[in-house]
Amino acid sequence: MVKNIEISTKFSWVVVDFEHISDIDGELKKYDIDNEILAYALDRHERARVEYRHRDNSYIVIFHGINPVKTETYYNTIPVTFVLKGKRLMTIVGKESSYIIDDILKKVPNDSNLSEFQFLFLSLRSLTEKYFPILEEIDVEKDIINNKLRENTTKNGLFALADLETGLMYLLAASNCKI
Repeated sequence: MVKNIEISTKFSWVVVDFEHISDIDGELKKYDIDNEILAYALDRHERARVEYRHRDNSYIVIFHGINPVKTETYYNTIPVTFVLKGKRLMTIVGKESSYIIDDILKKVPNDSNLSEFQFLFLSLRSLTEKYFPILEEIDVEKDIINNKLRENTTKNGLFALADLETGLMYLLAASNCKI
């Protein structure tokens, strides 16, 4: 699904919500978005980064939003792709990350004077703020497990601590942005 969301008179915001490239491939031709960008958006393992493409004078920002729902014993991240081309900002999300659009709409003011860059940076700040409560939760959980292990070292306690470490490694890897 591709839709324009009215935010500002200075640029257009186009939201692309899809599960497979074939769902919207033809529809995006009119926006001059190629399959390479769509492949980035679909790849859960795509590294967070900012890229400028000379060939079409566009910026691509790949960011990993945190999934607020724990899977198994840790939190995962979900890629979201921003493409800034001229006076159009395109946000590409998949099935698992479509909630990000609602989060952005709640946090970023509907201001007709916002530029495309201001909106992009406010959106990224909104996504970044989602990390803090989760990191605080993990820190509290770590302290509880450590205290229990000091009293009585158990196999389950060590597994719980290892699971926390695994989850933190995923978050660290997702936050490692290449510029």
